Amino acid sequence: MMTAKQKLLSFFLIFTSVYTYSQNEYLDYMVTKNNDTIYGTIRIGYNDFVLFEKKAKYKKGGLKSISHKLKRSKSLRYNDKIYTYQKRDNSDGIYDSTSKDVKKQENIIETEFTKDYISSEEKLSDYVITIESDTIYGLINQPLIGKPYLLSKNDSKIKIEKDEIIEYRFNNTIYNYIKIPNKILFVDENDYLRLVTSGEIKIYKLITKSDSNNFPLDPLNYFVIKDDEMFHIHSLNYKKKLSEILIENQELVDKINDNGYTLENMYLIGKYYNKQLSQLKPFPQPTSKPN
Repeated sequence: MMTAKQKLLSFFLIFTSVYTYSQNEYLDYMVTKNNDTIYGTIRIGYNDFVLFEKKAKYKKGGLKSISHKLKRSKSLRYNDKIYTYQKRDNSDGIYDSTSKDVKKQENIIETEFTKDYISSEEKLSDYVITIESDTIYGLINQPLIGKPYLLSKNDSKIKIEKDEIIEYRFNNTIYNYIKIPNKILFVDENDYLRLVTSGEIKIYKLITKSDSNNFPLDPLNYFVIKDDEMFHIHSLNYKKKLSEILIENQELVDKINDNGYTLENMYLIGKYYNKQLSQLKPFPQPTSKPN
């Protein structure tokens, strides 16, 4: 029979294990060549993509995190998608899963993250949602010239235009037509935004011509919708803005202000906030029936 001390130790080990798992759930990771799994957040380093691992202990004024180059890993998880190392001689290193990096096989999408890391997933049906709230399934094509269009199952062609289509899904990614509230230089205020994550808050990413499904080659612009209000998040204001928007989750706000998450980790920020907030909501109480 376990003593009180043994029970306490057992409870502590279980609690630590559960807490560690729950925290790692909101992180990226990489698996090294020695099969060690390192959790952190993937970002752009000085000249390559790196995973920032927060140090458990650090001296005042010392480094709070360690950077690991991704090229040293066998596989990685970025935004809940698993990428494995596959050396490709013809890879050009462009991080765009909506163009030539998507290999159209039967019901499979292959997406590149940097030139040698590939993720494969089952392809969901493309669709469009019209302004009349009709959902039409088919196959979306993106011609070199002209607007993308959906070829429906009855062979009708539906152009994806903001006056007709409020949402579409292409290569497993959802796009919504949302008018940007404030003018952004060189950006069309009436355009489609890519859905990053949804829940209590929705996070959208602004798409530009040089943008990609992973990281862009130009400044990051996100939009957060909370309580029907839209907020523009960019590199100059993200800590202040997110601290105001996500005030209900002070633990998450502290991580953002302490550089645990940066603007490049908006997917993880949204997941952290939405999932934890949903877990804190009380279960609905059953209503009593009249006699």
